[in-house]
Amino acid sequence: MILNCDLNNTIHIRMGDYDNNLLKFMYEPFYTSIIKICKFKNFKYNFKINDYTYDGIIENDYFIYVGIYKVYDIDFLLLKNRGVKTIYFQSEPCPILTNDFDEIWDYSKKNIKINLSETKLRYLPLICNKKLKKIYQKAFLSEDIVINIIYVGKQ
Repeated sequence: MILNCDLNNTIHIRMGDYDNNLLKFMYEPFYTSIIKICKFKNFKYNFKINDYTYDGIIENDYFIYVGIYKVYDIDFLLLKNRGVKTIYFQSEPCPILTNDFDEIWDYSKKNIKINLSETKLRYLPLICNKKLKKIYQKAFLSEDIVINIIYVGKQ
């Protein structure tokens, strides 16, 4: 599955995060990259980020879930039954224990090789670029760290 540029529907991106958005710094590069790629390709899509309801998710929409936290709380079968294309972006080096997605996107070729899922897998690597805007993060550490991350992928 590739994001289809001929539809005028919505890409729903939901991040596996705590209620206080502690992990937003980690997932923001992913969803901003998806938005920039779609705009560059002139895809006719609307975006909804972290809308925690199923209202308004309709046939031919895309639902992308990023991260492992709360992934098992999402009713992917409900979405698929509505005709929604479901994608899970695996952000952790651990196997996902469900085949409820249309595709799994992974940052690691190693994860793809050891994945036992019957779901279609795509490799979307992370790269570091020193020219990117710096992301400052304080959530878990006593000292500041600077992160430069970009997501890229190929079919």
